Amino acid sequence: MLCAGSVWVAASTSNGTSWSPAVDTHIVMATEVAIAGLPSGGVVVAAARGDGTVAIAQSTDRGMTYPASPTVLSTVPVAPAGPGFAISVATRGTTTLIAWPTMNPTQFGVARSAAGSPFVSTAITITGSNYAPEIGYDGATVWLAYEANPGATAGAYRSMDDGVTFPFGNSMVMSPHAFSDFGVGGGNLFCTGTGGTVERASLATITMTAAPVTSFMVGSSPMGPGRSVTADGMGTGYIASDGVEVQRVGDTTGRTIGMGQNPSVAALPTNNGVVVVYGDGMSVFASVQTF
Repeated sequence: MLCAGSVWVAASTSNGTSWSPAVDTHIVMATEVAIAGLPSGGVVVAAARGDGTVAIAQSTDRGMTYPASPTVLSTVPVAPAGPGFAISVATRGTTTLIAWPTMNPTQFGVARSAAGSPFVSTAITITGSNYAPEIGYDGATVWLAYEANPGATAGAYRSMDDGVTFPFGNSMVMSPHAFSDFGVGGGNLFCTGTGGTVERASLATITMTAAPVTSFMVGSSPMGPGRSVTADGMGTGYIASDGVEVQRVGDTTGRTIGMGQNPSVAALPTNNGVVVVYGDGMSVFASVQTF
């Protein structure tokens, strides 16, 4: 939860049945926040800040407490918050990766920590613009997806060395749409497009040439900006939208789960559903949905 620049986190150890009180991560001046869990029970919270830095708070007790002084990264400055701005976190085993747009419009910053080592930041040069980054694992492969040409095409870069380098890229993997979010899993890359659609590309086809795309119309999803997509380990996509509604990609109808805006959706590790977090301007809500 982002409250006047301060970041607070609530945790559930009961599959979303109950939640802890919100805990202060001690991150301030935040403009955008991302969170991810570790298999060990750790939690990583990363925030882009108004001073151009990235702040990282890590919990080792399932999100119950956080250090009084977050880690601050400043070697690869963060771009000012604005359209297309996002920060993303991905974890696998003991490795944590964080991605953000930099002051250079053709670069992303990527920070990496493995086995408890300090985070090391590098600048990744990409084709197109550094809009809306999403970093994620598909097995041992890391993917960095983004909106390469705002309102026209998406792109994806691949790392085969656990996020150390990203030498393989493609700036034309999707058909023309304005994208707002991406999800990676089970061999598929999903992204939300305009017109109530979700685009899907097979990760196996993403090379230096254009990849084929399968489009799905999510008929009951709003076309507004408050949309989020994710993918589970089996390659199934899910989309959440303002309203709040959640739908499995390919289904003809969705589920209304509450009244709110700007939902975020994440796949369950059991590959049978999602957790959706959203707000209504006064409170923050979370709902676990199984399919």
